[in-house]
Amino acid sequence: MIRAVELADRDGVLLPRATRDRCTAEAGPPELREGVDRGERNDATPEEEAFLARRAWLMAPELRRHAPWWPGVDGARDGPAWIFPTLLLVAFAAGLLLYRIGPGQRVNLLAFPLLGLVAWNLAVYAAIAVRAVTGRRRPGPGATALAGILPRFGGLGRPPAGSEDAPAAAPAQAYSRFLREWLPLQAPLALARARILLHCAALLVASGAVAGLVFRGIYLEYLAGWESTFLDARSVHAILSVVLGPASWITGIALPDVPGFEQLRFRPGFEGENAGRWIWLHAVAAGLYVGLPRLLLATAAVVEERRLARQFYRPSLQDPYFRRLLQPARGAGELAAVVWHGVQPDPGLRSRVREELLDLLGGRVKLEFLDPVAYGEEAAPLPALDDRNPREHLVAVFSLAATPEEEVQGELLRRLARYGSPGEPQPPIVLLDTEPLSRFRSDPAFRSRLDERIRAWKRFAAAHGARVAMLDPLRQEAS
Repeated sequence: MIRAVELADRDGVLLPRATRDRCTAEAGPPELREGVDRGERNDATPEEEAFLARRAWLMAPELRRHAPWWPGVDGARDGPAWIFPTLLLVAFAAGLLLYRIGPGQRVNLLAFPLLGLVAWNLAVYAAIAVRAVTGRRRPGPGATALAGILPRFGGLGRPPAGSEDAPAAAPAQAYSRFLREWLPLQAPLALARARILLHCAALLVASGAVAGLVFRGIYLEYLAGWESTFLDARSVHAILSVVLGPASWITGIALPDVPGFEQLRFRPGFEGENAGRWIWLHAVAAGLYVGLPRLLLATAAVVEERRLARQFYRPSLQDPYFRRLLQPARGAGELAAVVWHGVQPDPGLRSRVREELLDLLGGRVKLEFLDPVAYGEEAAPLPALDDRNPREHLVAVFSLAATPEEEVQGELLRRLARYGSPGEPQPPIVLLDTEPLSRFRSDPAFRSRLDERIRAWKRFAAAHGARVAMLDPLRQEAS
């Protein structure tokens, strides 16, 4: 969340620069393990992760203070605390109220209310088994739908009306970036939590149904029997022996034999026997076929959810955002690649470039001086930048005496932009060498011509999204 804001809110509308610096100072610096350097690994160390987390937690209240409509950290991460107990309570109430034995207090053993519940759960287990055997990891439609809804209950959605009125629409841009990156990252965890909720809800539906049947049996007498157009006593005995056999073995409640089932057929003069033993048998069967498997599936989903939560997000040092925050503690500054065009990189110019970039980018920046690019070769590849080591900054050094042209300097800036870091592309930096104009300082019109040339270069650089800085000796006058 904080990363998305800092990348989109470059002007400090939501998080002022002073706030960022203060939180960075309060959070760190992180301890550096021996032997850890810039090129050794891509992931941050646990100490560095802890520093990034502390810094983000310190900045989150400041973000809410400047943007009260922004969702809270807990809501975005876990969703509202009330949703799980509420849905589980609804599931139990549904089982308690919906599963009734039937009108007239007469129970047909072939149409016992819990048999449908058991059949539905067996179908769900079959679907889960098919996905596991075939290797298809796509979640079921119920879990997918629920996973898509859960983040919205956490307050994630569009920023409220009026938030786009801030300068440069920074809040809306930051929030859009946050959602674009957060929701796909959250999806596996939301799916795991949806599975937990669905398995627990199915368990509570069965528990509510059993509780309702037992409760009603306390003050009502139910009579059990069976009737069928196509089945005889032998078939009914075979079916119920399969369905209720394990429950009979566990409870010690014996099932009737074939003649016994024949005696239980509804007929004139026989309205059925007391249904107490059948209610207990079906309750135990529901526990075996619904409760136990759902409990095991929910436990597996909890284990998966914990695993995903532990491995939820690892800050990568290939991301320039994290690299900039961690480099002071790592003892290595940001890397800036310098390209020369239309100037001779003599020792004096190199010294002025180094001084300007250290002042502009910070004292820990590491400079990489590339070979000069000749006129006409602006579109050619830059082999020195083709390695996998990302550069935080790309710098082009031009002569202020040159007139900026799209097909020349513009082409080189476009070429440099292609080598920018993919995680967080930085605007290229244009350094203008004023030395070639020094010989004209005695000209009365020098000041106006210098100002006009600087304005032309600034317009040109802005069109390419580049920053402009002047090199000594004319930097004081150019400013």
